[in-house]
Amino acid sequence: MFRFLKKKSYSLSAPIDGTILSLDEVEDPIFSQRMMGDGIAIAASGNLVCAPADGLVTVTIEARHAFGMCLDNGMELIVHAGINTDADRKDAFEILIQENEPVKAGTPIIRIHREQGDDSVLITPLIITNPECFQLIDCHIGENVTAGISSAIDYIPQ
Repeated sequence: MFRFLKKKSYSLSAPIDGTILSLDEVEDPIFSQRMMGDGIAIAASGNLVCAPADGLVTVTIEARHAFGMCLDNGMELIVHAGINTDADRKDAFEILIQENEPVKAGTPIIRIHREQGDDSVLITPLIITNPECFQLIDCHIGENVTAGISSAIDYIPQ
């Protein structure tokens, strides 16, 4: 009864392989204090950062370790591959698409070139920059996820 009142829910897929963390666990206050917005972080073990949903890649950061997207439902988000990454090591990151390019969920956006033997974990936040427009239902904290396949955040528009 009253199903017409129920809002449609959406999901953002994991942008990289790893384990989902609460932003509270991130040691950078820009993310843990949600200065940029709300979301999750992933203790990343993978080397490909993918689009978490269908949308438009609106910006890629010059240091090649982050990108922004806009989704059809109005969500704006940022994926930041590895906090405290060395901005001088542009060779460690490769952008695989062009700005203003439409992408599907799971499309590879950034390739991480790790040095041989480097198995360090990159903390990779997925931030919704207009969180006042969306209600996060489930952030899958503690789950092991696969980029482009596993759900990272389930949400509904406000």
